[in-house]
Amino acid sequence: RTAEHGGLVRLKDIANVAYGEESYGISAFADGAPAVSLQVKLSSGANAVDAMKRLRAELKRLEDTLPEGVEYKFNYDSTDYINASISEVLHTLFETFVLVVLVCWVFLQNWRTTLVPLIAVPVSILATMVVMLALGFSINMFTLFGLVLAIGAVVDDAIVVVERVMFLMETEKLPPLEATKRTMREITGALVSTTLVMVVIFVPIACMGGITGRIYQQFAITISTSLVFSAVNALTLSPVLCAYFLKPFKPAKKGPLAWFNRIVNSTANGYARTAALFARRISVIALIFGLILALNGTLFKVIGTSFVPNEDQGVYIANITLPEGASFARTKAVVEKVTEKILAQKGVRGSIGVVGVSILAGRSENTAMVIVDLEPWGKRKDPSLYSTNLMNEMRAKLTGEIPEADLQFFEFPAIQGLGNQGGMDFRLQMTSGMDYAKLDAEAQKLLGKVNTNPKFLYGFTTFTSKTPAVFIEINREKAETMNVPLSNLYSTLEAYLGSMYVNDINIGTQVNKVVVQSDARFRDDIESMRDIYVPSTTGEKVPLGALVNLTQIMSPRVISRYNQYPSADITAEQNPAVSSGEAMAEMESLMKGVKGFSYEWSGMSYQEKNNQGQIGLLLSLAVIFAYLFLVSLYESWILPIPVLMSVSVATAGALAGLLATGLPLSIYAQLGIVMLVGLASKSAILIVEFARDARAQNMSVPRAAMNALRERFRAVLMTAFSFILGVLPMINATGAGANSRQAIGTPVFYGMLVGTLAGLFIIPLLYVLVQTLADKAMKKGKK
Repeated sequence: RTAEHGGLVRLKDIANVAYGEESYGISAFADGAPAVSLQVKLSSGANAVDAMKRLRAELKRLEDTLPEGVEYKFNYDSTDYINASISEVLHTLFETFVLVVLVCWVFLQNWRTTLVPLIAVPVSILATMVVMLALGFSINMFTLFGLVLAIGAVVDDAIVVVERVMFLMETEKLPPLEATKRTMREITGALVSTTLVMVVIFVPIACMGGITGRIYQQFAITISTSLVFSAVNALTLSPVLCAYFLKPFKPAKKGPLAWFNRIVNSTANGYARTAALFARRISVIALIFGLILALNGTLFKVIGTSFVPNEDQGVYIANITLPEGASFARTKAVVEKVTEKILAQKGVRGSIGVVGVSILAGRSENTAMVIVDLEPWGKRKDPSLYSTNLMNEMRAKLTGEIPEADLQFFEFPAIQGLGNQGGMDFRLQMTSGMDYAKLDAEAQKLLGKVNTNPKFLYGFTTFTSKTPAVFIEINREKAETMNVPLSNLYSTLEAYLGSMYVNDINIGTQVNKVVVQSDARFRDDIESMRDIYVPSTTGEKVPLGALVNLTQIMSPRVISRYNQYPSADITAEQNPAVSSGEAMAEMESLMKGVKGFSYEWSGMSYQEKNNQGQIGLLLSLAVIFAYLFLVSLYESWILPIPVLMSVSVATAGALAGLLATGLPLSIYAQLGIVMLVGLASKSAILIVEFARDARAQNMSVPRAAMNALRERFRAVLMTAFSFILGVLPMINATGAGANSRQAIGTPVFYGMLVGTLAGLFIIPLLYVLVQTLADKAMKKGKK
């Protein structure tokens, strides 16, 4: 522009003009080298695996257009965990099928006979997938869990058919066709009832709401559908195969199979003789059942709870916080030091460090994070290389080495989207006033208790009220007197203390933004700020110090509200020996007696809190639905009682298995226990229904029960062990998603094992107990 004396004043005379970055508040490093960090977020409803495949293909196509010396790299890909988890479950699926084949062959001892129940597997699984496709389900962890458990269950109905046909062909010398016809007349009712009972118990689960309901729904529909098709197969295809495919054969007289047969037969007789000793002692039977119920109640109280198990997702995060007011350069130096240590750690594949932003606290010059990408699970089979152990190792190593920074290490939540990190997500709420210094003090006081409590590994918060700041109080009367509009004052503050976008300018082929900002030396302290001039409507320049009061204060960088209250977020991780449910209860106890404050749970912790106590409701609904269905099926209020009483044996076994292995009662374990209601009922129905038929032939109650035990012992044992061994790969799972597979497989395995070995003894006794009491009541009624 032209100066008053006529000379030209150029921009370079009064300002520094230079190329610069749009933002100096963020800097990224890939494996320690300067980088541009690009985060890709999945849109709602999109398929993560498919989206990543298309993204990789597009980047591969654009690779040749990158400048020389520039390359792209995926330092963290969340679909690696998804793909690895699905691959592991598919491997488990194959192992389960092999074990089921082995069990069927050992019991049936003939490949021709073994093929009949095995055909149920592809028939049921393929039909289930068609239904899943129609319902819009995807192949994910929950549907695959259902399919894994279904493999051991779908052969049950066909096993019952073929085992009875072979029994009649061997003992009564019937031809295959006649043996099949008689078998179907005898067991069709039992097949229909056992299948429908299994389906009915999943009805309340499939109708649940919330995140837990969505998880349960996919599992429930998958396994129910497979069981329905299994029953259809057993009532249609299996009889046809038995009639026209089976041939009479003589059981092995010597060798391992003959030895196995003798053990099964002698065990059946031993069970029957032992049960017969108790059958006439009603009070002893009632005492045994009472002890089983008491054991269930005790185990429910002592076992810890959780929402879902933490998983090794192939990544952990280091969150770095320096004291408030620390410079960006100082934070960057700490990140470089942390990155160097992390890249030297065994089991680490790479890292991406970002200075100036934190996954917990957002953007600030004193925060940073390092996302640590671990080697594939196949290369980290040693437990010391699991993500949690690597993370704890680095925490112990760096905490003392870098005293100038506060380091927090955590993993992503097991369910993406429920919070930003694993551990407990606690919100301290200030219910009286808005004194943020008081909120900060109370948060630090609570953290002091957490970090000295043996039930917790650590606790931290991103909230602080000690960020240095300048409070600008505008004197509106002075501004009006000096003819300074507030809009001029605000725009001046924006341009000098922040920055202001002016316009775009074309330089070559690029469009560049023009941004104006005061030189640092004119805004580095309060005195410099007072000398900033604001234009008035009269053309005069008014110093900022004449219009505002400037005060140096300490204040929160970010003010968060939860339930409309000022709040501080607190993240805590429990000791490995303590369940998350127990740790949450301990955290709540630490808040007792604190006045002026309340608390709330968020993220995964909120879901876990909502889920607490639901196992009792789920079991109750499952038993009620199963009972009402069996009442309508048998047209008897009495007969279903011993069937459902026997479920307590299986649940006791499941809970004992969780206690022995140190696993908490998660929603996966709850799902397995609910499934046991149907599985245990299936075994009981096979025995009770045969006992009822024997009673119709004027047998005494104890004799009918013992006869049913002998008749159905082998079939119950075979169906149970085809499922038990089919679940075995889940409880020995390793690799991606192993904790989830163990959580659902362990209660089912131990529940079915105890429910079978002890249930074969208890079920006939419960039938004797209930039927005897019912007969006595009927006789009294007639008198």
